[in-house]
Amino acid sequence: MEMLYVIDDQISTLQSSIYSTNQQLIQKRDDLERLKTLFGQLEDYQEEFKVNQKYCCDPELSVHTWNGQLATQFHLFRIEEIQTSYQSISEYQLDGMIMQIADKIAEIKATIGDLQSDYAAKNANLSDLKAQRREEMAK
Repeated sequence: MEMLYVIDDQISTLQSSIYSTNQQLIQKRDDLERLKTLFGQLEDYQEEFKVNQKYCCDPELSVHTWNGQLATQFHLFRIEEIQTSYQSISEYQLDGMIMQIADKIAEIKATIGDLQSDYAAKNANLSDLKAQRREEMAK
């Protein structure tokens, strides 16, 4: 009879652990979906940035619109400062965030795989304990 109490205690502990693992799986899957959505949005923003880059230096300055040393300085400023800063956002900042999110997605996928393996092992262990319990009760 004492063995039955030990088995029941193990079953209870294992069921609690299975519940906890299942909750972690649910949370990680939710996190993964949110990150995938964010990843897609950032890729769209980056593409939009690239498409709209041509507007950094609009309107074109010509002899008819603006001429002289100030016009030349302003044109150089647009090319060297504004366009460079605009490219930096797309090429470095967005790329960096996209790579970080891709890494986090891979990390969460690995964690989900580990949790699924843990969940399966715990369920197999639970089945074994329940079988032991039935055997003990049959005695």
